[in-house]
Amino acid sequence: MQYINAKEIIKSTDKSGSETNDCSVRAFTTALDVDYDSAHSYLKETFKREDKKGCKKMNYTAKKLEGETQKIDDVEFDITVLPEDMVTNTYKLHGEVIARKKTVKSFIKDFAQGIYLVLVSGHVFTVKNGLMNTARWHTACQPTTNTQKK
Repeated sequence: MQYINAKEIIKSTDKSGSETNDCSVRAFTTALDVDYDSAHSYLKETFKREDKKGCKKMNYTAKKLEGETQKIDDVEFDITVLPEDMVTNTYKLHGEVIARKKTVKSFIKDFAQGIYLVLVSGHVFTVKNGLMNTARWHTACQPTTNTQKK
């Protein structure tokens, strides 16, 4: 699985140097190729993100924003939360069909084209045309909790 360390591709700013729990800011920055500070302001205003505390209700807010064109700097985008069946794999085990959340690896395999914010266990990162952008590599082994197509 290909991976890019988001911290290495985002231009450092005063705000980015002092922030913690900023995976949501980094995800929007890498997904949309926008400035870190602009993504930070957008998330603070739109998602009610508190400094150094992250986005607590990202999925809930994203669902409310569906159908409304969003804008950071000069970049317009739409948010679509993928339905449960698109982020679930089914397996047959001893004749019984088992449904489980996709792992990041299986998500990337199934969604190799497009730009997605992938939420996993208290973390969010970008998958952009099959390439994962995150500062936490171990997330590749975790199941997805939700995904948003940009």
